[in-house]
Amino acid sequence: MEDSVQVGYTITFAKSGSIVIYHGRDGVDGHSPQIGAKRDSDGEVYWTLDGEWLTDDSGSKIPVHGRDGQDGQDGQDGSDGTDGVTPQLKIEDGYWYISYNGGGSWEQLGKATGEDGVDGADGQDGDAFFSDVSQDEDYVYLTLSGGERIEVPKHHPLSVSFSETEDIRVLPNKTYSIDYTITGADENTVIKALAQDGFRAVVKETDFSKGVIEITTPETVLSTEILVFVTDGKERTIMRSINFVEGVILITTKSYTIDSEGGSVSIDLSTNIDYTVEIPEEDTSWISISSMGPRVVMRDENVTLLIQPNESAAYRYSTISFIDEQGVTGETVLITQKSGTSRVINVETPGSLETIMSEDERVETEDLKITGSLNSFDFEFIRRMPVLNTLDLRDAQIEILSASCLAGTKISTVILPASLKKISSRAFYGSAITSLYIPESVEEIADYAFANTSALTGNIVIPDKVTSIGNYAFQNSAFKGTLHIGESVQTIGEYAFNGCKGTGDIIIPDNVTTLGAYAFYKCTGFKGNLNIGNGVTVVNKYTFSGCSGLKGTLKLGDGITSIGEYAFEGCSSLTGNIVLPEALTEIADYAFNDCTGFTGYLKIGPNVKSIGNCAFMRYERGSRYKLNFSKIYCMAVTPPDIVNYTFGSTYDSWPEHLLVPIGCKEKYERVSCWDDFTIIEETEF
Repeated sequence: MEDSVQVGYTITFAKSGSIVIYHGRDGVDGHSPQIGAKRDSDGEVYWTLDGEWLTDDSGSKIPVHGRDGQDGQDGQDGSDGTDGVTPQLKIEDGYWYISYNGGGSWEQLGKATGEDGVDGADGQDGDAFFSDVSQDEDYVYLTLSGGERIEVPKHHPLSVSFSETEDIRVLPNKTYSIDYTITGADENTVIKALAQDGFRAVVKETDFSKGVIEITTPETVLSTEILVFVTDGKERTIMRSINFVEGVILITTKSYTIDSEGGSVSIDLSTNIDYTVEIPEEDTSWISISSMGPRVVMRDENVTLLIQPNESAAYRYSTISFIDEQGVTGETVLITQKSGTSRVINVETPGSLETIMSEDERVETEDLKITGSLNSFDFEFIRRMPVLNTLDLRDAQIEILSASCLAGTKISTVILPASLKKISSRAFYGSAITSLYIPESVEEIADYAFANTSALTGNIVIPDKVTSIGNYAFQNSAFKGTLHIGESVQTIGEYAFNGCKGTGDIIIPDNVTTLGAYAFYKCTGFKGNLNIGNGVTVVNKYTFSGCSGLKGTLKLGDGITSIGEYAFEGCSSLTGNIVLPEALTEIADYAFNDCTGFTGYLKIGPNVKSIGNCAFMRYERGSRYKLNFSKIYCMAVTPPDIVNYTFGSTYDSWPEHLLVPIGCKEKYERVSCWDDFTIIEETEF
């Protein structure tokens, strides 16, 4: 503007500053060139100058739309093509200049501002360079005086950042979580991760601007990168990479036994990662770290533990964990300390224990270590030892711990055999065992194996070789620590952890395919996240019902097709969003009833056919109310079957905002119950 009169346009470009284009001024010798574009007989659109074709140095017409050059490689190095040419314009010293070679050389066209004629009479108005300029959210539209329109996209910042920026050292067969944040994201933004070299990458969105990329490493780790692509859903895509290198932590000796007098344990290891040594909190009174080796890239080093004297009449033991920067446990070491009154007996012939020990020894022995082989007759004798407090079977040759072998006993500490493969039904049912270390050799934990062990404390670690956890296996066990489920577990039975008092997260690994009904029913002590792996297809009824202590987020595996009745009912402290997997087809009655902590959005996948009664609502003083979702996204083209109480009460308003696929608004407005939403809006998923 000049003296409140429009004299031209200023066009600002994200990468090359701004230019000012003036209208022609009075004066006969002033000339504003007419830059236009028109279609030639070959169907292509080319630039024109004052109605004539613009040509480059070789005499070829210059296309309006650039094409990929011979050296362009789409999707790899991101470089532009070279054989498409767009002329550049500038004003210098009052004249128009044009360049056909990216600013390498310039050709003068004419004056940008007209001057008075020599006779002093006013000259004619110069031609306007543009006949119209308009804009919307995404484009500036420049209508040239020749009639053609140029669409110039507006610059919208788009970038992605990760919680880890350096090379990440990883261990084989582990899963790592990398947080990401997208700047400039909206509901149309899409993020994808591409893995290679045996790695697996899964994007778990929290919302459209942030989430987690879960990286699972293969059995053999190679240096590699995960490529992350972010698109704005229109025409801009950026690519970033996350680099991974092999991390190693090798410990040859993983079990140490210390005399009751105490002393030190020297653990030799080889590693190239930064790690921490974690001692269970309940064991810090008798184990501490004396020294740790230096930190170099690849090194052999030593960790020394200091062990205090054991003045009790029972063995004690602890599992020491070596944890990398991502919080993943790389190795564990078992520390066992003897009591001062230990008796060692070798049973050469199974079933002969009662002939080896006298009646007085049976009645008086408090601490017993057995080597050799045992059968059910030996365990029957052990069950009749009235004051036995510690039973060390570490060096016994036992592959199957027989059914009910130690059920109901008052033994507080049992060290299981290193050769053990199966813990049979009711092996420890109702026993007084206080701490539990399951050997890495175990492959199966049968029904009721540790049910009703009300004195159990510490952590529960299900080793990586275990494939099956039976029905009621840990029902009502009172362990107060964390639960780690091994990566090879395929089946978790009904009521497997029902009523457990553990803390921390509940993480179901990807190899789990069967997750039984009531498996974690009323596990109120867990305080962290709830993650269900991609192998689970059915979340059965009441599986996580009543897990009211979970305060983290919910991640549902990609393979889930059905969610049973009351599956997550009463998980009232879980927060954030509910993102249902795209494979899901059915949500049963009360599935997420009373999940009042979710205050984000609910995203329903494209294949859902039906959603049951009261599936997403809560009760309060006998009345039905909606959950506090900010929005509900339903990706299904055909509205799923729902009922009056699916999202709220007919006596209370439903969530206000529903977003559906493009072209589906009228479908949802015509379907009973879906029409109860105040706002139904179409969006592109």
